[in-house]
Amino acid sequence: SPEEIGDGTKKTRPEQYADIFASSLLLPEAHLRDALKEIATDNKFRFVDIIELAKDFGVSSAAILWRLVNLKMITRPLAAKALDNPNFRDLDRNMRQMLHEKDGPSRFPSRFISLACRCLMEGKISRGVFAEYLEIDRSEIDDYLAAVGFGEASYAKIAAA
Repeated sequence: SPEEIGDGTKKTRPEQYADIFASSLLLPEAHLRDALKEIATDNKFRFVDIIELAKDFGVSSAAILWRLVNLKMITRPLAAKALDNPNFRDLDRNMRQMLHEKDGPSRFPSRFISLACRCLMEGKISRGVFAEYLEIDRSEIDDYLAAVGFGEASYAKIAAA
């Protein structure tokens, strides 16, 4: 019926229900909340956190944001603002491209790299320890962080968890 098919300009009610069902299935509330607790600092999460969650759960960053809206963890305007932010879109694209690069496998698992970057950015480890963990020179740290999506600009806090 036309109500089920729609005109292609916006999602129909059945499509909306299908999206909600899929997000509940792919992003179970308990698992998502646990993951957020793990990455949130001072009950805040960042653009990079949203993208990392999306990569970990195998869904889009938009799916993560809308699931957070459905769980009443962030507001609809905040999700829309993040999705409209060109810095967020660029960071998302760049971090996802790294998943599919043809340069060969990384020396370290992406989860290890992510955690090391997160610990450095949050002051839990020193720059020297970070360089040692990732087997890079200390002078390369800032470029390395930017290359893997953990530059200062992408690490700004965006919302309360």
